[in-house]
Amino acid sequence: MAAEYVLDNIQLNPTDIVLDFGCGKHGGVSKSLLQHVSRIISSDVELDAVNKLNTRFKDQGLISSEAVAVLNSELESKYSDYFDLAVAGLVFHHIEDDQQFAEIQLIYRLLKPGGKLAIIDLQKQEEMNINGIDVDKLNDRVQAAGLDISVSQRWRRVKLPSKKKAYLHVIVATKPA
Repeated sequence: MAAEYVLDNIQLNPTDIVLDFGCGKHGGVSKSLLQHVSRIISSDVELDAVNKLNTRFKDQGLISSEAVAVLNSELESKYSDYFDLAVAGLVFHHIEDDQQFAEIQLIYRLLKPGGKLAIIDLQKQEEMNINGIDVDKLNDRVQAAGLDISVSQRWRRVKLPSKKKAYLHVIVATKPA
């Protein structure tokens, strides 16, 4: 779903380098965007997810200059001011409240000047016991990290595995040039 939003709403260039932040072991965002950009770096906190995704990339005949998965802890030492776009699809509702700002600051440091961050995530709905992002808090954290928000909106309603229906919220922000 995150890749769908990006493809429909954010202009990608063939020379763009994209970060799939919190890729998981399937790397759906990475796989969907790879044909539209020059390089994808997929990152996750789980070594198992990184290893599985690297195996998938290799099995698809992709070389590391096109697509590679790395641990989040390795990002800053290798990729500061490197990315044109960072996509976090269904990631931030898994990050503890007190860690969200640090992760956004990390992404800020990884983006090139003029680079964009796209967060697509479940919106918190307490009345339905849906653990999603607190939109106001996340918007505040994105701005406090130095990013300029151009979009913050409810995007789409989705059905969860629990059969509950939830809303996805989108935040798009740019690192000043």
